[in-house]
Amino acid sequence: MGQSTPSVDGPAEIRHLLPKIQAPTLVIGCARDALIPVHHSHEIHAAIPGISYAELDSGHVARAERPEELVKLIRDFTEPGE
Repeated sequence: MGQSTPSVDGPAEIRHLLPKIQAPTLVIGCARDALIPVHHSHEIHAAIPGISYAELDSGHVARAERPEELVKLIRDFTEPGE
C-alpha cells in the first residue's frame, strides 16, 4: 500500500479550528517538501488572521537541511528586536 499525502482537510479535519487561534503563530512552509506540499502551509497561513509566514528552500526535514535558517526564523519570531 502506498502512503497518502497528509492534508489539513484529511481524516482529522481541523480547518474550521484555524481561525480560532489567537496566539502569536509562525507558519513555516518548505518550498521543496514532497511529503507535505507547501500549498498546505499557504492554506494554514490564510486561515489564521494576523499570523506570520516564512518559507524555506527546503524539503520536509528543514531542521536537517537548513538548520541555521530555521533557527533564525524561529528566533526572529520568538525574540523580536534582540
